[in-house]
Amino acid sequence: MTVLVLVASGMHPGFVGCYGNEWLATPALDRLAAEGIVFDQHYAVQPERAAARRVLRTGHYLLPHPGIELPDRPAHRVDLFEYLQASGVNTVTIEQPTGPGPADGGRSFTKMAELIVQAVRAWPAQSHGLIYVECPALLPPWQIAEEFLPSDAADDDEDAELDANDRDILARQRQYAAAITQFDRWLDHLLTELERDGMLEELHCLLTSDHGQCLMEQRAAAAPGSSLREEIIHIPLIVRLPDKAEAGRRIAALTQTVDLFPTLCEWFEVPTPPVHGHSLLPLLRGETERIRAYAVAGARLEDSVEWVLRTPEWGLITPARPKEAGQQIQSRLYVKPDDRWEVNDLCQHHQEWAERLEQTLQAFIQAACGAGPWQPPELPAFVSDSSDVNDKSKHPVNEKGAPP
Repeated sequence: MTVLVLVASGMHPGFVGCYGNEWLATPALDRLAAEGIVFDQHYAVQPERAAARRVLRTGHYLLPHPGIELPDRPAHRVDLFEYLQASGVNTVTIEQPTGPGPADGGRSFTKMAELIVQAVRAWPAQSHGLIYVECPALLPPWQIAEEFLPSDAADDDEDAELDANDRDILARQRQYAAAITQFDRWLDHLLTELERDGMLEELHCLLTSDHGQCLMEQRAAAAPGSSLREEIIHIPLIVRLPDKAEAGRRIAALTQTVDLFPTLCEWFEVPTPPVHGHSLLPLLRGETERIRAYAVAGARLEDSVEWVLRTPEWGLITPARPKEAGQQIQSRLYVKPDDRWEVNDLCQHHQEWAERLEQTLQAFIQAACGAGPWQPPELPAFVSDSSDVNDKSKHPVNEKGAPP
Protein backbone atom coordinates (compact mmCIF):
# COMPACT_ATOMS: atom_id res chain seq x y z
CA MET A 1 0.00 0.00 0.00
CA THR A 2 1.23 3.49 -0.88
CA VAL A 3 -0.27 6.62 0.68
CA LEU A 4 0.28 10.06 -0.83
CA VAL A 5 -0.37 12.96 1.56
CA LEU A 6 -0.40 16.45 0.02
CA VAL A 7 -0.32 19.24 2.60
CA ALA A 8 -1.00 22.57 0.88
CA SER A 9 -0.29 25.06 3.66
CA GLY A 10 -2.62 28.04 3.68
CA MET A 11 -5.29 26.56 1.42
CA HIS A 12 -8.52 28.52 1.88
CA PRO A 13 -11.59 26.33 1.14
CA GLY A 14 -13.51 29.44 0.08
CA PHE A 15 -11.35 29.53 -3.07
CA VAL A 16 -12.00 25.90 -4.04
CA GLY A 17 -14.90 24.85 -6.26
CA CYS A 18 -15.83 21.68 -4.38
CA TYR A 19 -16.19 23.78 -1.22
CA GLY A 20 -18.66 26.17 -2.79
CA ASN A 21 -16.56 28.66 -4.74
CA GLU A 22 -18.31 29.64 -7.99
CA TRP A 23 -16.06 32.32 -9.46
CA LEU A 24 -12.66 30.59 -9.58
CA ALA A 25 -12.15 27.46 -11.70
CA THR A 26 -10.36 24.64 -9.85
CA PRO A 27 -10.96 21.63 -12.13
CA ALA A 28 -8.23 19.38 -10.70
CA LEU A 29 -9.32 19.91 -7.10
CA ASP A 30 -12.92 19.36 -8.18
CA ARG A 31 -11.91 16.17 -9.98
CA LEU A 32 -10.16 14.89 -6.87
CA ALA A 33 -13.31 15.64 -4.87
CA ALA A 34 -15.58 13.92 -7.41
CA GLU A 35 -13.37 10.82 -7.37
CA GLY A 36 -12.94 10.92 -3.62
CA ILE A 37 -14.56 11.89 -0.33
CA VAL A 38 -14.86 15.49 0.87
CA PHE A 39 -14.78 16.39 4.56
CA ASP A 40 -16.80 19.57 5.05
CA GLN A 41 -15.90 20.35 8.68
CA HIS A 42 -12.15 19.82 8.99
CA TYR A 43 -10.33 22.11 11.43
CA ALA A 44 -6.74 22.98 12.23
CA VAL A 45 -5.54 22.84 15.83
CA GLN A 46 -2.98 25.64 15.40
CA PRO A 47 -2.90 28.38 12.73
CA GLU A 48 0.84 29.03 13.04
CA ARG A 49 2.74 26.89 10.53
CA ALA A 50 5.52 25.47 12.73
CA ALA A 51 3.05 24.58 15.49
CA ALA A 52 0.60 23.14 12.95
CA ARG A 53 3.33 20.84 11.62
CA ARG A 54 4.06 19.58 15.14
CA VAL A 55 0.37 18.78 15.61
CA LEU A 56 0.29 16.76 12.37
CA ARG A 57 3.44 14.85 13.28
CA THR A 58 2.45 14.02 16.88
CA GLY A 59 -1.34 13.59 16.72
CA HIS A 60 -1.63 15.69 19.90
CA TYR A 61 -3.42 18.92 20.76
CA LEU A 62 -0.33 21.08 21.34
CA LEU A 63 -2.31 24.13 22.43
CA PRO A 64 -0.61 27.41 23.37
CA HIS A 65 -0.63 28.72 26.94
CA PRO A 66 0.11 32.22 28.25
CA GLY A 67 3.78 32.65 29.08
CA ILE A 68 4.76 29.14 27.92
CA GLU A 69 6.62 28.43 24.68
CA LEU A 70 5.99 25.02 23.13
CA PRO A 71 9.20 23.08 22.48
CA ASP A 72 10.16 22.03 18.95
CA ARG A 73 10.00 18.40 20.07
CA PRO A 74 7.40 17.98 22.86
CA ALA A 75 8.39 15.45 25.50
CA HIS A 76 6.77 12.00 25.48
CA ARG A 77 5.33 12.53 21.98
CA VAL A 78 5.96 10.02 19.19
CA ASP A 79 6.98 11.47 15.82
CA LEU A 80 4.79 10.14 13.00
CA PHE A 81 7.54 9.63 10.44
CA GLU A 82 10.00 8.03 12.86
CA TYR A 83 7.28 5.74 14.21
CA LEU A 84 6.14 4.56 10.79
CA GLN A 85 9.72 4.04 9.62
CA ALA A 86 10.47 1.96 12.73
CA SER A 87 7.29 -0.06 12.02
CA GLY A 88 8.49 -1.05 8.56
CA VAL A 89 6.75 1.67 6.52
CA ASN A 90 8.96 3.30 3.91
CA THR A 91 8.63 7.03 4.47
CA VAL A 92 9.77 9.91 2.29
CA THR A 93 9.07 13.60 2.77
CA ILE A 94 9.11 16.05 -0.11
CA GLU A 95 8.99 19.81 0.36
CA GLN A 96 8.46 22.20 -2.49
CA PRO A 97 11.68 24.11 -3.16
CA THR A 98 11.42 27.89 -3.21
CA GLY A 99 13.35 30.31 -5.36
CA PRO A 100 14.06 34.04 -5.37
CA GLY A 101 11.53 35.08 -8.02
CA PRO A 102 8.02 34.43 -9.39
CA ALA A 103 9.34 32.36 -12.30
CA ASP A 104 10.65 29.77 -9.87
CA GLY A 105 7.08 28.90 -8.84
CA GLY A 106 6.43 26.87 -11.99
CA ARG A 107 9.83 25.16 -11.95
CA SER A 108 9.51 24.16 -8.30
CA PHE A 109 6.09 22.63 -9.00
CA THR A 110 7.51 20.61 -11.89
CA LYS A 111 10.39 19.33 -9.78
CA MET A 112 8.05 18.40 -6.95
CA ALA A 113 5.79 16.40 -9.31
CA GLU A 114 8.82 14.53 -10.68
CA LEU A 115 9.93 13.56 -7.17
CA ILE A 116 6.44 12.32 -6.26
CA VAL A 117 6.12 10.16 -9.38
CA GLN A 118 9.62 8.74 -8.84
CA ALA A 119 8.77 7.84 -5.25
CA VAL A 120 5.53 6.09 -6.24
CA ARG A 121 7.32 4.10 -8.93
CA ALA A 122 10.17 3.13 -6.61
CA TRP A 123 8.08 1.07 -4.20
CA PRO A 124 6.61 -2.32 -5.09
CA ALA A 125 2.86 -2.67 -4.64
CA GLN A 126 3.23 -5.20 -1.82
CA SER A 127 5.27 -2.83 0.38
CA HIS A 128 3.98 -0.08 2.66
CA GLY A 129 5.06 3.43 1.73
CA LEU A 130 4.17 6.99 2.78
CA ILE A 131 4.95 9.94 0.51
CA TYR A 132 4.39 13.09 2.55
CA VAL A 133 4.49 16.32 0.53
CA GLU A 134 4.62 19.81 2.03
CA CYS A 135 3.65 22.54 -0.41
CA PRO A 136 3.95 26.13 0.91
CA ALA A 137 3.16 27.75 -2.46
CA LEU A 138 -0.16 29.14 -1.19
CA LEU A 139 1.56 31.14 1.56
CA PRO A 140 2.77 34.69 0.88
CA PRO A 141 4.97 35.92 -0.65
CA TRP A 142 3.45 34.08 -3.59
CA GLN A 143 5.71 32.95 -6.42
CA ILE A 144 3.36 32.87 -9.39
CA ALA A 145 4.29 32.17 -12.98
CA GLU A 146 3.36 35.00 -15.35
CA GLU A 147 0.67 33.00 -17.15
CA PHE A 148 -1.39 32.82 -13.95
CA LEU A 149 -1.03 36.45 -12.83
CA PRO A 150 -4.21 38.57 -12.91
CA SER A 151 -4.53 41.31 -15.50
CA ASP A 152 -4.55 44.77 -13.90
CA ALA A 153 -6.17 46.43 -16.91
CA ALA A 154 -9.23 44.19 -16.83
CA ASP A 155 -10.11 45.30 -13.31
CA ASP A 156 -9.47 49.07 -13.54
CA ASP A 157 -13.16 49.98 -13.89
CA GLU A 158 -14.19 47.79 -10.96
CA ASP A 159 -11.38 49.06 -8.72
CA ALA A 160 -11.98 52.73 -9.47
CA GLU A 161 -14.97 52.89 -7.11
CA LEU A 162 -13.04 51.37 -4.17
CA ASP A 163 -10.97 53.19 -1.58
CA ALA A 164 -7.24 52.50 -1.35
CA ASN A 165 -7.58 49.98 1.47
CA ASP A 166 -10.25 47.96 -0.34
CA ARG A 167 -8.17 47.98 -3.52
CA ASP A 168 -5.23 46.53 -1.59
CA ILE A 169 -7.44 43.78 -0.15
CA LEU A 170 -8.89 42.95 -3.56
CA ALA A 171 -5.41 42.84 -5.08
CA ARG A 172 -4.30 40.43 -2.35
CA GLN A 173 -7.28 38.17 -3.00
CA ARG A 174 -6.58 38.17 -6.74
CA GLN A 175 -2.97 37.23 -6.12
CA TYR A 176 -4.11 34.37 -3.91
CA ALA A 177 -6.62 33.25 -6.54
CA ALA A 178 -3.75 33.14 -9.04
CA ALA A 179 -1.74 31.01 -6.60
CA ILE A 180 -4.70 28.61 -6.28
CA THR A 181 -5.02 28.42 -10.08
CA GLN A 182 -1.31 27.63 -10.38
CA PHE A 183 -1.58 24.94 -7.70
CA ASP A 184 -4.64 23.45 -9.41
CA ARG A 185 -2.80 23.28 -12.74
CA TRP A 186 0.08 21.47 -11.05
CA LEU A 187 -2.32 19.04 -9.37
CA ASP A 188 -3.85 18.28 -12.75
CA HIS A 189 -0.38 17.53 -14.13
CA LEU A 190 0.43 15.29 -11.16
CA LEU A 191 -2.83 13.32 -11.42
CA THR A 192 -2.30 12.88 -15.16
CA GLU A 193 1.24 11.56 -14.65
CA LEU A 194 0.12 9.15 -11.93
CA GLU A 195 -2.82 8.00 -14.04
CA ARG A 196 -0.67 7.37 -17.11
CA ASP A 197 1.02 4.29 -15.67
CA GLY A 198 -1.98 3.11 -13.66
CA MET A 199 -0.41 4.28 -10.40
CA LEU A 200 -3.28 6.56 -9.40
CA GLU A 201 -5.79 3.74 -9.00
CA GLU A 202 -3.52 1.98 -6.50
CA LEU A 203 -2.89 5.04 -4.34
CA HIS A 204 -4.52 6.24 -1.16
CA CYS A 205 -4.40 9.99 -1.80
CA LEU A 206 -5.13 12.58 0.90
CA LEU A 207 -5.08 16.32 0.23
CA THR A 208 -5.37 18.76 3.10
CA SER A 209 -3.79 21.79 4.73
CA ASP A 210 -2.25 22.30 8.14
CA HIS A 211 -3.86 25.75 8.51
CA GLY A 212 -5.72 28.36 6.49
CA GLN A 213 -5.10 32.08 6.18
CA CYS A 214 -6.90 35.39 6.46
CA LEU A 215 -7.49 37.28 3.22
CA MET A 216 -9.39 40.11 4.94
CA GLU A 217 -12.82 39.09 3.60
CA GLN A 218 -14.51 40.40 6.74
CA ARG A 219 -11.99 42.91 8.06
CA ALA A 220 -14.61 45.29 9.46
CA ALA A 221 -16.94 42.66 10.85
CA ALA A 222 -14.97 40.15 12.90
CA ALA A 223 -13.62 40.75 16.37
CA PRO A 224 -10.40 42.79 16.15
CA GLY A 225 -7.19 40.87 16.71
CA SER A 226 -8.81 37.44 16.55
CA SER A 227 -6.35 34.82 15.33
CA LEU A 228 -8.92 32.00 15.22
CA ARG A 229 -11.30 33.21 12.55
CA GLU A 230 -13.18 30.62 10.54
CA GLU A 231 -11.05 31.06 7.41
CA ILE A 232 -7.86 30.51 9.42
CA ILE A 233 -8.82 27.23 11.10
CA HIS A 234 -11.39 25.76 8.66
CA ILE A 235 -9.34 23.83 6.11
CA PRO A 236 -9.98 21.37 3.26
CA LEU A 237 -9.66 17.60 3.48
CA ILE A 238 -10.21 15.37 0.44
CA VAL A 239 -9.47 11.63 0.44
CA ARG A 240 -9.27 9.61 -2.78
CA LEU A 241 -9.27 5.85 -2.24
CA PRO A 242 -7.94 3.23 -4.70
CA ASP A 243 -10.26 2.60 -7.67
CA LYS A 244 -12.34 5.64 -6.61
CA ALA A 245 -14.01 3.71 -3.80
CA GLU A 246 -16.79 5.69 -2.05
CA ALA A 247 -16.42 8.42 -4.70
CA GLY A 248 -18.66 11.47 -4.42
CA ARG A 249 -19.43 11.23 -0.72
CA ARG A 250 -19.36 14.23 1.61
CA ILE A 251 -18.77 13.88 5.34
CA ALA A 252 -20.16 16.49 7.73
CA ALA A 253 -18.48 15.15 10.87
CA LEU A 254 -16.04 17.37 12.76
CA THR A 255 -12.48 16.27 12.06
CA GLN A 256 -9.09 17.80 12.93
CA THR A 257 -5.44 17.70 11.97
CA VAL A 258 -4.68 15.39 14.93
CA ASP A 259 -6.63 12.67 13.09
CA LEU A 260 -4.00 12.15 10.37
CA PHE A 261 -1.63 10.21 12.67
CA PRO A 262 -4.07 7.44 13.71
CA THR A 263 -5.54 7.27 10.19
CA LEU A 264 -2.14 6.51 8.68
CA CYS A 265 -1.41 3.94 11.38
CA GLU A 266 -4.65 2.10 10.63
CA TRP A 267 -4.06 2.25 6.88
CA PHE A 268 -0.62 0.70 7.31
CA GLU A 269 -1.91 -1.81 9.88
CA VAL A 270 0.50 -0.77 12.62
CA PRO A 271 -0.54 -0.25 16.26
CA THR A 272 -1.55 3.32 17.03
CA PRO A 273 0.40 4.82 19.96
CA PRO A 274 -1.43 7.02 22.49
CA VAL A 275 -2.57 10.10 20.56
CA HIS A 276 -5.39 12.63 20.83
CA GLY A 277 -6.75 12.09 17.32
CA HIS A 278 -9.22 9.58 15.89
CA SER A 279 -8.83 7.43 12.80
CA LEU A 280 -10.90 8.65 9.86
CA LEU A 281 -11.45 5.14 8.54
CA PRO A 282 -14.80 4.56 10.33
CA LEU A 283 -16.08 7.73 8.62
CA LEU A 284 -14.60 6.73 5.26
CA ARG A 285 -16.26 3.32 5.48
CA GLY A 286 -19.60 4.77 6.60
CA GLU A 287 -19.49 2.93 9.92
CA THR A 288 -20.19 6.04 12.01
CA GLU A 289 -21.44 9.58 11.49
CA ARG A 290 -19.11 11.32 13.93
CA ILE A 291 -15.87 10.79 15.82
CA ARG A 292 -16.04 13.81 18.15
CA ALA A 293 -18.70 16.13 19.50
CA TYR A 294 -16.60 19.29 19.18
CA ALA A 295 -13.31 20.60 17.81
CA VAL A 296 -10.75 22.71 19.67
CA ALA A 297 -8.04 25.06 18.44
CA GLY A 298 -5.69 27.59 19.98
CA ALA A 299 -3.48 30.43 18.82
CA ARG A 300 -0.97 32.90 20.17
CA LEU A 301 -1.19 36.53 19.07
CA GLU A 302 1.75 38.52 20.42
CA ASP A 303 1.45 38.22 24.23
CA SER A 304 -2.11 36.90 24.30
CA VAL A 305 -3.59 33.45 23.71
CA GLU A 306 -7.01 32.52 22.35
CA TRP A 307 -8.83 29.21 22.31
CA VAL A 308 -11.88 28.14 20.32
CA LEU A 309 -14.44 25.38 20.83
CA ARG A 310 -16.45 24.51 17.73
CA THR A 311 -19.56 22.33 17.54
CA PRO A 312 -21.72 21.87 14.42
CA GLU A 313 -24.07 24.57 15.77
CA TRP A 314 -21.85 26.87 17.86
CA GLY A 315 -18.47 28.55 17.94
CA LEU A 316 -16.99 29.86 21.21
CA ILE A 317 -13.83 31.97 21.20
CA THR A 318 -12.28 32.81 24.55
CA PRO A 319 -9.02 34.55 25.49
CA ALA A 320 -6.75 32.73 27.90
CA ARG A 321 -6.08 35.95 29.78
CA PRO A 322 -6.62 39.70 29.32
CA LYS A 323 -4.33 41.46 26.88
CA GLU A 324 -3.91 44.33 29.32
CA ALA A 325 -3.80 44.41 33.11
CA GLY A 326 -7.26 44.84 34.55
CA GLN A 327 -9.03 44.04 31.28
CA GLN A 328 -11.95 41.68 31.74
CA ILE A 329 -11.87 38.35 29.93
CA GLN A 330 -14.81 38.19 27.52
CA SER A 331 -15.74 35.11 25.52
CA ARG A 332 -17.65 35.40 22.25
CA LEU A 333 -20.36 33.01 21.07
CA TYR A 334 -21.54 32.59 17.47
CA VAL A 335 -24.19 30.54 15.67
CA LYS A 336 -22.67 28.13 13.17
CA PRO A 337 -22.60 27.77 10.25
CA ASP A 338 -24.84 30.83 9.68
CA ASP A 339 -22.51 33.44 11.15
CA ARG A 340 -19.58 32.69 8.88
CA TRP A 341 -17.67 35.89 9.64
CA GLU A 342 -18.46 35.79 13.37
CA VAL A 343 -20.03 39.24 13.63
CA ASN A 344 -23.01 38.56 15.93
CA ASP A 345 -21.86 37.73 19.46
CA LEU A 346 -24.66 35.91 21.33
CA CYS A 347 -23.03 35.60 24.75
CA GLN A 348 -25.57 37.95 26.30
CA HIS A 349 -28.44 35.87 24.89
CA HIS A 350 -27.00 32.53 26.03
CA GLN A 351 -24.82 33.33 29.05
CA GLU A 352 -25.28 30.00 30.84
CA TRP A 353 -24.61 28.04 27.66
CA ALA A 354 -21.49 30.09 26.93
CA GLU A 355 -20.26 29.46 30.48
CA ARG A 356 -20.78 25.71 30.08
CA LEU A 357 -18.89 25.69 26.81
CA GLU A 358 -16.08 27.69 28.37
CA GLN A 359 -15.87 25.24 31.28
CA THR A 360 -15.74 22.36 28.79
CA LEU A 361 -12.98 24.11 26.87
CA GLN A 362 -10.93 24.71 30.02
CA ALA A 363 -11.31 21.07 31.06
CA PHE A 364 -10.31 19.95 27.57
CA ILE A 365 -7.12 22.00 27.66
CA GLN A 366 -6.20 20.57 31.06
CA ALA A 367 -6.79 17.05 29.74
CA ALA A 368 -4.68 17.73 26.65
CA CYS A 369 -1.78 18.85 28.84
CA GLY A 370 -2.02 15.87 31.18
CA ALA A 371 0.31 12.90 31.06
CA GLY A 372 -2.32 10.24 31.78
CA PRO A 373 -4.82 8.52 29.46
CA TRP A 374 -6.59 10.84 27.04
CA GLN A 375 -10.04 11.58 28.47
CA PRO A 376 -11.54 14.75 26.99
CA PRO A 377 -14.69 16.08 28.68
CA GLU A 378 -18.08 15.40 27.16
CA LEU A 379 -20.07 18.19 25.58
CA PRO A 380 -22.84 19.38 27.93
CA ALA A 381 -26.47 19.47 26.88
CA PHE A 382 -27.74 22.72 25.39
CA VAL A 383 -29.43 24.70 28.16
CA SER A 384 -31.85 26.87 26.14
CA ASP A 385 -34.60 26.33 23.58
CA SER A 386 -32.71 24.92 20.57
CA SER A 387 -35.10 26.72 18.23
CA ASP A 388 -33.36 29.97 19.19
CA VAL A 389 -30.31 28.86 17.24
CA ASN A 390 -32.09 29.32 13.91
CA ASP A 391 -34.36 32.20 14.89
CA LYS A 392 -33.01 34.99 12.66
CA SER A 393 -35.40 37.52 14.19
CA LYS A 394 -33.57 37.18 17.52
CA HIS A 395 -30.08 36.78 16.05
CA PRO A 396 -30.11 38.59 12.68
CA VAL A 397 -27.39 37.34 10.34
CA ASN A 398 -27.75 37.32 6.58
CA GLU A 399 -26.60 34.46 4.33
CA LYS A 400 -23.11 35.95 4.05
CA GLY A 401 -22.74 36.24 7.81
CA ALA A 402 -22.86 40.04 7.82
CA PRO A 403 -25.29 42.25 9.75
CA PRO A 404 -28.47 42.95 7.78
